[in-house]
Amino acid sequence: MMTAGASLEIDGIGVRYGGLVALDAVSLRVAPGAVFGVIGPNGAGKSTLVGVLGGALRPSSGRLRFDGLDITRTGAADRARLGIGRTYQIPRPFLDLTVEENLEVAQLACRGPRRIRRDRRGEILRRCALAEFARAPARSLPLLRRKRLEFARALALDPRLLLLDEIGAGLVDAEIDALVALIRSVAAEGRTVVIVEHVLRIVRECCTGLAVLNFGAKLCEGTPAEVLSSDDVAAIYLGTAHVRGEAAAGAEREPPEAQRSVSARVTGSRPPVSTLVAAESRSSGAGDGNWLSLERVSAYHGQLAALRDVSLRVGRGEVVAVLGPNGAGKTSLAAAVCGSLPIRSGAIRIDGVPIVRARPEQIAALGVAHCMEGRRIFADLSVEQNLLIAARGVGGDESRRRLAAVRALFPVLADRSRDPGTSMSGGEQQMLAIGRALMARPRLIVFDEISLGLARIVVDRLYEALLELKRAGLSMLLVEQDVDRALALADRAYVLERGAVAIEGTASGVRADGRLRHLYVGAAD
Repeated sequence: MMTAGASLEIDGIGVRYGGLVALDAVSLRVAPGAVFGVIGPNGAGKSTLVGVLGGALRPSSGRLRFDGLDITRTGAADRARLGIGRTYQIPRPFLDLTVEENLEVAQLACRGPRRIRRDRRGEILRRCALAEFARAPARSLPLLRRKRLEFARALALDPRLLLLDEIGAGLVDAEIDALVALIRSVAAEGRTVVIVEHVLRIVRECCTGLAVLNFGAKLCEGTPAEVLSSDDVAAIYLGTAHVRGEAAAGAEREPPEAQRSVSARVTGSRPPVSTLVAAESRSSGAGDGNWLSLERVSAYHGQLAALRDVSLRVGRGEVVAVLGPNGAGKTSLAAAVCGSLPIRSGAIRIDGVPIVRARPEQIAALGVAHCMEGRRIFADLSVEQNLLIAARGVGGDESRRRLAAVRALFPVLADRSRDPGTSMSGGEQQMLAIGRALMARPRLIVFDEISLGLARIVVDRLYEALLELKRAGLSMLLVEQDVDRALALADRAYVLERGAVAIEGTASGVRADGRLRHLYVGAAD
């Protein structure tokens, strides 16, 4: 069946959340019947863009046209009726309905005789290799079949424009083979397809055009071969882009006091940063010589494999970086170490103590602090209260010493001590999150994406602080999207690819490994 694909015009689309720019005047043209890809590092604005295209998010500025029709203010349901279908990164079927009933619900947006719609459902189920599961409840499907069902539900709308949001996430090579074939068959019908994707193999093998977002702005556009061979594109994935305008585009502007907060020094006697580092973290200690060890750890988010047989170690006083492209499993690894993601197999030890079934608070009691992605500031508490809550149970004199050391490391936290924690800029909030983790005086700290969404000059200040902590002997597991910066600080590094360790070694060895760039941006065929 041939379907007339629709054109898509994105003119200066912007999305703001207060002072945060999620999309910055993005403009794209997608021709009828084209397969167009959108890629970019974490925090680039990809999910926001697909939310705007699907109608779940309203843009703050700009215009969106579908086959010449202005749909900027049109809701998601009306867009579905116009012929815009979409998938979600995490499949969202109606779990208690059968596979076919899920398609029938999607067809409520379609017109036509019941018999035609029934025949159409049968055709889609056969095409998506789901025919034999038509009467099975959706909750009984494993991940790949749920991905296929997500695709099938979008096709049930008979879309002229199909939006595929991270549909390759969590799939192994054989499953991606099948997905690529399915996308190509849909494109062959003449439908317009927009793919927002981390798995660059899908982009290379399916797309005719490709755009890269960075800090909410369009960095470049061209054919997949042109874009993926670009040194500028590799630089944003590897963290080697040093042009200030690119690094700050779309990032919130930090006030001068935040930019100066580490290099500025308080007057008088400055408490040593070692006040914030457990003394035993620098000693030989007990156990196997490592504060942290993972042995063949596997973990899942529902049916999605997040980690596959990962082995890793962090020695005393060592900084170890965990790198990898979007969706590689970096944050999942941090969550598994800190107890918020249960592991299915393998072993995790803190200073030789097994923690497989330990709760997060028990792991924290062993001396592990977690500086989480997204900062997680307590909105109802002041800056000082956010800090002190991490030192509860500590004597007053010791708590005051730690507070003074954190304020010496980040003076802005002293200046803003009575302000609500969430009233500060993103960079200041990140300083608060780091300071709060340090208030526990950890033996090991897990930093998860502390540079995400921040202007380059602010990240410079944060890494100055991390360097001071390294010199004080703090053991660190550094989960980071900025490859260049992480390798400059780390002693050793592990690079993940789809939940498994692909490269490991010294920081200098990983930096020189020719596979590193390939893992992030692939080979342009």
